[in-house]
Amino acid sequence: MMLKPPSSIFDGVGRTTHTDPTDEIYGQLQIPVRHFNAELFGNQLPRCVLTLTMNSKRTLGYFRPDGFNQKDGSSCDEIAMNPRIFFEDDLTYVCSIVVHEMAHQWKQRFGKKKVRAGYHCTEWGAKMDELGLPPSNTGRPGGKRTGYQMMHYIEKGGTFDLSCQRLLDQGYAMQWGFCQQRTVQRGDLKRAKAKLKIKFVCPECKEAVWGKPSTYVLCGDHKIAMEPVD
Repeated sequence: MMLKPPSSIFDGVGRTTHTDPTDEIYGQLQIPVRHFNAELFGNQLPRCVLTLTMNSKRTLGYFRPDGFNQKDGSSCDEIAMNPRIFFEDDLTYVCSIVVHEMAHQWKQRFGKKKVRAGYHCTEWGAKMDELGLPPSNTGRPGGKRTGYQMMHYIEKGGTFDLSCQRLLDQGYAMQWGFCQQRTVQRGDLKRAKAKLKIKFVCPECKEAVWGKPSTYVLCGDHKIAMEPVD
């Protein structure tokens, strides 16, 4: 059965009026969140508000606890995703970013102790290992596992990899994404892709290169991994 996000809105008496892209783009995020909450987190995670963010070219997503409040004082967590990556990266990788942020929500709600906002701790890392998304600041095996700037890599045949494949086998796909819209309108694919590049620096000689956030770079002189920097 093909999975599709909500594609229409209704008038006051329940009749379909027209297709709404806002419903579609947020609906396409609801599907993986619900799927992975059920398969990877046992439906433990409380409901959250899904948002889009383009404040930083380097921020692929983020989690913010109690990001939204209702008038009665109740609150809800926020998970934000950068729509620049929706078409620029493999869909499995995009889904892994969603689960990365969901793991932060799990840590916030069920972890043993609180941590500073944005910090990737050992308990979060252990959960990521369990999910089949080992943490690494380089996005490859052997990188640092804790810190503020943290990525991950997908364990082939791991829990996430198999769960994501089940989602994709049901026909899940993202129909909306910021990069493709910019590229079609401006006709400049190179410039759109360049905005996803970040700086990597050798900790020894400070030699710098630029690449995608998932790039793994070795310094030719010192044979050590170059680290992402602001």
